[in-house]
Amino acid sequence: MKEAREQFLEQRDAAVLLQSTIRGYWIRKEFQEQRDAAIVLQSNWRALQERRHLRRVRNMVSSVTKIQALVSPILSQSFRTKECDTYLTWG
Repeated sequence: MKEAREQFLEQRDAAVLLQSTIRGYWIRKEFQEQRDAAIVLQSNWRALQERRHLRRVRNMVSSVTKIQALVSPILSQSFRTKECDTYLTWG
């Protein structure tokens, strides 16, 4: 009777150990999948933010280039006039 009880307890402990090992594996696997999904989401969000930022920068550069193209001829003409020369002389 005592040996049967000890054998039962050993089998129960082995079953509990096996179950806890499998449950731990499942939980770690689920956590890893959620973590990987979070990393993908974060990566995609950051990439979207960077693309938006790059689009804004390109638009600003384009705008500055257009302004320079409009203003440059005007400035070059104004520096050729005598009125501008008087402002540039030192007394």
